[in-house]
Amino acid sequence: MRQEYQTEIDRDDFESPKLALRVQHLNNVISRYKEWFIQNNLSIPDPLEFIPDADEITNSSDALWAIADDMRTRKEDDEFSTYMDAYRWAARNMRQNNRPFTAKSLQNAYHKAKSSGIVD
Repeated sequence: MRQEYQTEIDRDDFESPKLALRVQHLNNVISRYKEWFIQNNLSIPDPLEFIPDADEITNSSDALWAIADDMRTRKEDDEFSTYMDAYRWAARNMRQNNRPFTAKSLQNAYHKAKSSGIVD
């Protein structure tokens, strides 16, 4: 049923007031989402974080802190403009033991390892 409905939508349906209300609602939700991140001094997650840049996903058996440390080195070599950009790239293009991870988990793992003296 759902597929049939989707195939019936044509360009004229986008002028419907009902759809305009839905689009307006989604825009309001997105605005509130962004405001929450700004109010809490957090960076807004990049929706592209989940779309790989590379042709192939790299699997690593390293600990998250080690992956983060490698990405920090790449940032220092001017491959990325910020550490978070480097972490986001890793989150899109790498897996740890075939499991996805987030840029935030890399950041947390690195700072935890640094505070415990594992990395300099």
